[in-house]
Amino acid sequence: MKRILTILAAVAMVMTAASCNPEQTPSLSFGKAQYVLLADAPLTVDVVTDVAPASDLEVALSFTGDAVLDDDYTVSAKSVVIPAGQVKGTVTITPSNNFETGKSIVLSMTLPTGYEFGKN
Repeated sequence: MKRILTILAAVAMVMTAASCNPEQTPSLSFGKAQYVLLADAPLTVDVVTDVAPASDLEVALSFTGDAVLDDDYTVSAKSVVIPAGQVKGTVTITPSNNFETGKSIVLSMTLPTGYEFGKN
């Protein structure tokens, strides 16, 4: 039986600027609302935007939940960079050998100035 760890891609609302016209404001979201981390394989989580940035865009991430970072799992980075001209950046979450069933990771992002939250 494979053990799994549920990762909830929650969005922490930290907004420093808003546009009067939401149609012109680019958005950021996770590729999916929920991911599942298997005990024996890394998981890639996507951060996507609807408008490719003109320069590299760094999005800060935070990891909470009852699974413990660097004990139950590790991450490739604590932020995601969406390269200029692209619409997606990724972070990899890898389970540790002492993985326990039933724990969760809540992944959230802090919006860069000039962005709003997308659908996920």
